[in-house]
Amino acid sequence: MNPKRILISTEDRRVIDDTRMSIERPFVRDWNLHIRNVQTDDDGEYTCQINTDPIQIKRIRLKVQVPAEIENKTSSGNVTVNEGDKVELTCQASGVPEPSISWFRRTAQTNNAREHVGTVGELLIIHNISRYCGGLYECEASNNIAPPARRLINVQVAFSPEVRFKTPRRISQELGKEALLECFVSAFPHGVSTWTRNGREVIGTGQYHRKYRTDIYKEDGFTLALYLRILNLEPADFGTYACEASNSLGNDRDTIVLYEYYVPTPPPTTRAPVRQPEVWTPTENLSHQERKYDSIDRGEISAGERAHAVSGTSHISGFVGASNSYRPNSATLVLHTALTCHLALLASLVFQVYYKYTCS
Repeated sequence: MNPKRILISTEDRRVIDDTRMSIERPFVRDWNLHIRNVQTDDDGEYTCQINTDPIQIKRIRLKVQVPAEIENKTSSGNVTVNEGDKVELTCQASGVPEPSISWFRRTAQTNNAREHVGTVGELLIIHNISRYCGGLYECEASNNIAPPARRLINVQVAFSPEVRFKTPRRISQELGKEALLECFVSAFPHGVSTWTRNGREVIGTGQYHRKYRTDIYKEDGFTLALYLRILNLEPADFGTYACEASNSLGNDRDTIVLYEYYVPTPPPTTRAPVRQPEVWTPTENLSHQERKYDSIDRGEISAGERAHAVSGTSHISGFVGASNSYRPNSATLVLHTALTCHLALLASLVFQVYYKYTCS
């Protein structure tokens, strides 16, 4: 007998008009009820009764578990909202036992890794949403019966354009060179973004295809980079350029100034005159005593005396460098040189006589 108190079989014959059910007897004493393709309506208490005296009854409780399933009709789909709005995302699921619903967010900043947001429940509320809160939201329903059910909801945040420069607002370049202007436009959705000068659009087509080059690159999810390349600069190319952008929510613009760069000329360099060293030359106006010492014949000095005379030259340099306050002229230098040599020779002779006398 099924939970609805409907007779299923008697002995080994099926009575109920449900082909999913059958009586199977692998052994003589076994009476098994086989239910195929179990449905939620099959949940309940089943009774097995043997008509003996007394009657024997066995009751079996069947619990039918149903994996979690998200209801697409009553759950939120992809939405586009304006920046600053309040957003409500709904995710409804069914299953036995009742599933638990969690919310996650996937963004390019997290390399599409899941980030848990909000609290457990069917409703996720985002207050004062900003452009940085957009992206893929995922609701996950799980009751631990089977792999959880998931649903992705793409939230796009619309906002008016914002124009900005990353370079200084004034840049310079020489005549004949190339100038590159760049601006960045953040918006969603992107509308019209152009470079203008004096109210006219600057484009690299037509008669200006050899003067201007325009390029657009994607910077991130909602930012575009606009480049204006000006070739072979002429005096008329210098001035103020504007980067302008607009969409259905508003517009924005900003300006940059391009001016001529003058190569500075280096100041003239002057070299100080080279001072020639002073050379002392002997003068002819020597005194009698100076000429006397100057006329000594070097050949008259013996070899031993020459050795001592050579050692006496150190006295000359020592004498000359002894005092900076006294700088003799050429004649006086010759006199002192000769006098020092003779004194050194005399001292050497005295030492030789003394040494010979002592050793003998």
